[in-house]
Amino acid sequence: MMEMTNLIRLPDHDAGAMIVRVENSNIDSQRKDETKFFRREPVVIENLENGRWVVRYVMGNPGTVKGLQRHTLALDYDAIDGLFAKYGEGRFVVRRANMVEIGRWLWFESELNNKLAFRLATIGGVLGVIGFIISIVTLF
Repeated sequence: MMEMTNLIRLPDHDAGAMIVRVENSNIDSQRKDETKFFRREPVVIENLENGRWVVRYVMGNPGTVKGLQRHTLALDYDAIDGLFAKYGEGRFVVRRANMVEIGRWLWFESELNNKLAFRLATIGGVLGVIGFIISIVTLF
């Protein structure tokens, strides 16, 4: 879990990819240091001022994001809007996301493609389990 104090805008070529960029010193590509984040790991970004949160996939800085420092997050417009935050200010906690948080975020996601795909997959999975149980019960 890391506390961040500054927000900057994600470059246009990264927008829409559901990622957050952090300084490379916060990333462990070898998966050895548990205090750092792994590349493409889902994280929860929580605004400490109002309790709003979003889930994004964490990535390092390939050198294209200017002004990215150790306690700075680079987020797209949709994440900033979801956090009710402003660029350049705020207090945020970034931590690993668990499966329940990811599912809850996807179920209520504002992006229609993500929400619809997750809901259809969940409903299909539940109906598949029900069908399996019914087929097993009819054998006995």
